[in-house]
Amino acid sequence: MPNKFHNLTINGKLLFLLLFSSFCSFLFGGLFLMILEVTDFRRTAQDELIGLAKMVGNRSSAALMFEDVNLANENLLIFESYPLVGMACLFDSQGNVFAEYYKKHTAEKVCPESISDQQTAFIKFNLLTIVEPIEVDQNRIGSAYLYANLTEAYWQKLAFTLLIFMVLIL
Repeated sequence: MPNKFHNLTINGKLLFLLLFSSFCSFLFGGLFLMILEVTDFRRTAQDELIGLAKMVGNRSSAALMFEDVNLANENLLIFESYPLVGMACLFDSQGNVFAEYYKKHTAEKVCPESISDQQTAFIKFNLLTIVEPIEVDQNRIGSAYLYANLTEAYWQKLAFTLLIFMVLIL
């Protein structure tokens, strides 16, 4: 390869350097774009799921106060339309499971026995747990717990980024 480069004309060498630097810039720009996309998606997904947990917690406060399990289960049905959420649980003030919702494909189909030691966090790169307190007049009457698997969404982001690369290459 070095001999072939030395045998090129000055125009060929300049063209090679231009193409090589463009390729490196494209590669680093693409990697930077992917990192930004994933970071932004993680933050956005976490914020959206925290908002959903707060909303369901607010809607379920009456169900927790009056021990209406049917109403609590109805409130959790909102997660059928959110593909990221695989499991949702409501806990009463003593930390016992009050109501629960599972999607069919969720591998882990059991609400945690206790969420006193859990907090909102990414368990792995693709698994997110949300824990939000449910309060009425600054008294904690329960907690909302969400379990989300972001694997499919990450693959969609990757496919979108690859599509952008293909368009740029063309």
